[in-house]
Amino acid sequence: MTVMRVLAIALLGLAAARFSGCSKADKPTEGPELPEDKTSESLVGVWSTQGEDPMLGDVEVRFDLRPFGDLRVTVLLESGGRLTFSGSWAFGPNKLTLDGGYFEDGQSRVSCTLQGDSLLVLTDDAGRAQEWRRLE
Repeated sequence: MTVMRVLAIALLGLAAARFSGCSKADKPTEGPELPEDKTSESLVGVWSTQGEDPMLGDVEVRFDLRPFGDLRVTVLLESGGRLTFSGSWAFGPNKLTLDGGYFEDGQSRVSCTLQGDSLLVLTDDAGRAQEWRRLE
């Protein structure tokens, strides 16, 4: 396993475990919740979350959900360095699916809740939730 793959797996696990902004009680119960006037196009944009990685220090992770399903994941390191991963995303029945080298086993499927236009809460099957704020 390459160093980058190990790092990507570690960051994903860290993001799921440490960047949680909601309690288990706040988790969506019936899959993704987009307000009726919103569509998957509402998810297009740059989303960010922050936390501390035991090996890398303070990090910021950005998901750039682009039109037509293109995804770019950028990990910004406190040292000024960055790691970038390409992939794809799709919003389908009950899940947001994220594919690419950043994700363990190449894919992550999460429930999502869009609160207003600037807060996205992603919740995995174990009930761990993360808050992502819209940057663009």
